Amino acid sequence: PGLSTYEDTAGNPVHLLLIIGSLFVLTINKKIWTNKFLIKYGIVLVLGFVLFASLLTWSPYRCRLHLPLFILFAPFVAIVFSKSFPKQVSYFLAILVLCLSYKWVLFNSVRPLIGENNIFQSSRVEQYFQTQPKYQQFYLDEVVRVESNQCENIGLTFKSSSFEYPLLVLLNENYPKQIQHINLENESQILVKKNSNSNFENLNNDCIINIDRSKLKS
Repeated sequence: PGLSTYEDTAGNPVHLLLIIGSLFVLTINKKIWTNKFLIKYGIVLVLGFVLFASLLTWSPYRCRLHLPLFILFAPFVAIVFSKSFPKQVSYFLAILVLCLSYKWVLFNSVRPLIGENNIFQSSRVEQYFQTQPKYQQFYLDEVVRVESNQCENIGLTFKSSSFEYPLLVLLNENYPKQIQHINLENESQILVKKNSNSNFENLNNDCIINIDRSKLKS
């Protein structure tokens, strides 16, 4: 299928190869072993990855959650290579990684820097819905509806959907509101019962937004 430039599923193959390479170099370059802090730092990162992988089930959308680990590995990789190879090699690797990133930076499937629908030609609201365009008009209409009814307490119900963030941003643009999920049917309903807010009991239907993905028009 090739390398994905879609931000929800894009991997980090270059970074992964650099991490594996640095771990291999570390095992054969005993001079670096004197840096106890670096060794401990590397062990903690590897254990962190193992813990992460063992606790979360695999999903193509989990790749974004790897980002903190890749960032934390960056100084580790840099130190290992800089202590093991001439400066020219480190410079070459840095330039190589920079060049290889052009596809994801310039031609991102969702928010490209150049080309059609780039981030400089799209409004902030449009960018919120680049991955889920069918929600945009529905969310905008619902925000207008609850605000026209001067709702200060708004209940949300989601069915077959978790696309929440853009709606929360739009709801809080004009004036502050209290927002809470209602009519929950999963494990979270226990928390709602323990921390119930009386303002959300017997809410008027005009102040409730029902999101059902199956009923949205593509």
